[in-house]
Amino acid sequence: MPMVDILGTLDDKIENLEQKIQTLIKICELDYKVLISRKGCNACLSDIASVESGKRPMTKESIPSNTTNIPIIGASDVMGYTDNVLFDEPILVIGRVGTHGIVQPIFKRCWASDNTLVIKSKYYAYVYNILKNIDYSSINKGSTQPLITKTDIRNTPVYIPDLNELLAFEDKHSMFLIQTYKDQIEKTKEIKNLFLQKFFG
Repeated sequence: MPMVDILGTLDDKIENLEQKIQTLIKICELDYKVLISRKGCNACLSDIASVESGKRPMTKESIPSNTTNIPIIGASDVMGYTDNVLFDEPILVIGRVGTHGIVQPIFKRCWASDNTLVIKSKYYAYVYNILKNIDYSSINKGSTQPLITKTDIRNTPVYIPDLNELLAFEDKHSMFLIQTYKDQIEKTKEIKNLFLQKFFG
């Protein structure tokens, strides 16, 4: 198969996986809006999730290596790599300082940086949607740089449905599948880079 066809096939696979991720997220968001439609707030986020701050890593490298390969999660994306693990469980990460409004579902071992807030909940997909719909500008405490606090996020008014509805929502919207697709994207990108290095490196 010609090189250009191989690269095209890999690009198509990446695009297809990215579209699958977006479709899963859109369906989840639509179902959330239906579930909370015409419902008033009856609780705070802290009733369904915990919120804590990330920390500054002791070491930081811009690219991963054999020893420094734990991603450092920033307010909007991976901002480097370190050699230690801060979280080894499914978490949701939002910006504490700087960028607000981007919700990152993380399922791998990672380090959440000190400019983030880390949210944990057994109702992962539901809380993901809560975080996506918060008006962060209304709770911004920063004057020169955007800033939100743990207390503000914890005290965010939310609607929490009954347990059966929550469990049904979680059963339908497994966000672990999103990470599976992301892993496949990364592997495909690695394969593509190997081909590029072999033929053009």
